[in-house]
Amino acid sequence: MRRTLLLMIAVFCIFTASAQKVKVQKGEIQLDGVSVAKINKPPKGSTTYPFTDMNGEVLFTAHLELKTPLGYTMPSPTLVLTGINGNVREYAIKEEVWMKFVKEDDIARYVVNCGEELITNQGIQLERLNNIFSVTDHSLSAAYDKKVEEIKKVMAKEDELANSARLQIQKNGSIIANGNKIGTVTFITSSDGFTKSYKYKVTELNNIEIASMDAAADPAARFYELNTYDGENFTVFTEKGFSFIRSNDDVARRMVIKLYCNGYTLGDMKPYFDDLIKQEEDSLLAEVGNIYQQRGYVITRQGDKVEGLVTLEFMPKDAVLNKRETQDTDFNHGNVVVVKTHEDLVDENGKVISVYEEKFYASDEVRIVVDTVQYLGVGGSLLESPLFHKIVYETEGNFVLHNPKYSTFLIKLSNRRKVKSLSYVTILGKKKEATIKKEFDEYVKCDALHYSDYNTTTKQGLIQLVNDYLEKCK
Repeated sequence: MRRTLLLMIAVFCIFTASAQKVKVQKGEIQLDGVSVAKINKPPKGSTTYPFTDMNGEVLFTAHLELKTPLGYTMPSPTLVLTGINGNVREYAIKEEVWMKFVKEDDIARYVVNCGEELITNQGIQLERLNNIFSVTDHSLSAAYDKKVEEIKKVMAKEDELANSARLQIQKNGSIIANGNKIGTVTFITSSDGFTKSYKYKVTELNNIEIASMDAAADPAARFYELNTYDGENFTVFTEKGFSFIRSNDDVARRMVIKLYCNGYTLGDMKPYFDDLIKQEEDSLLAEVGNIYQQRGYVITRQGDKVEGLVTLEFMPKDAVLNKRETQDTDFNHGNVVVVKTHEDLVDENGKVISVYEEKFYASDEVRIVVDTVQYLGVGGSLLESPLFHKIVYETEGNFVLHNPKYSTFLIKLSNRRKVKSLSYVTILGKKKEATIKKEFDEYVKCDALHYSDYNTTTKQGLIQLVNDYLEKCK
């Protein structure tokens, strides 16, 4: 309620700040306190207001219209002006309209602010009047008619498919297709203190939400936007509108038909969503470099190849899936790879009595190969534990590596035992230029290369360094 009031106040303030102050006093239209034209009351049984000059000569009429030429009800009224020659012009009203409460002041304000400057501080502008009423323009209602006619063609095809599937909604909201329940449609009511609205929800058999749609508590024809769980959006048109009885509710019916005809056939979708969850989990685990029971092999420093199901973990699985930070006190994360070489041996009761697996450590400097991804084991130092690094570039025994734990890039030249992070910063801040140069020169050991020519914190920068090293330093 409070939010709606604030919104209405904000809209009112914006409107009044950009428009003239319009007031009707005893039939006279006043702009900023000056009478400039007149508005007459509609004839009995009519809602059309004649507009005259100050002498009382009728120059045009104005009324609000909800119906289009084809008889469709538009979601909001249109201001319709009719000249004395019978030509008609339509204008969108730039504020919310409550048809039952529209008065002379409102009609006058709509006309003054329609954008044509028909009524100004100098009165009704006859030249502007003659210009706009030189032709008839039903572009707003005609566009709505066209939109409805086009979607009704689509709806006719949807109805054919729905009828062939015997698609229906029962009074309790159950969705039936071919005699079997495939889901449920429900709605919840909300109110801002002035109007009620409904949020529709379609679920499959396990109560998993498939789609939702906001709709008005309105039995009139309207367009709505339907949103699905996978980010799709569909336009739903209802001719009969809302009803409390689910089986008579055209909003619910059109929503369900739109979903069904676009491939959302509901039923038991739990296996599908379980698969989606697994895909998402696999993607999250792959982002941090974790590998679980994937076919691959390990190549030892001696050149031996050990094949099997490979497991390598850089972060605890639960921390990755729950998207939380972790205090990694297990030095085996990113340091040890397990290769299951054969199926486990089990007894007649199914109990595992022997596990066939081999473990290799990053300090063994082994290489892991799983599909197209490769990791290289790198020994540690006083400040760093041994760790497997992803190989992102390799040529003639020179490597550019990626540290999955800390998302940094490192270099390993063929004649160097250790890898090197040529970082420009530490936890204390940016390194001094002399320090950067010293670290670069001590590792690269090539006068032909200068540290300032490379961004050694990026993949491409290190690849360029490796290539230049091979060309200029060997």
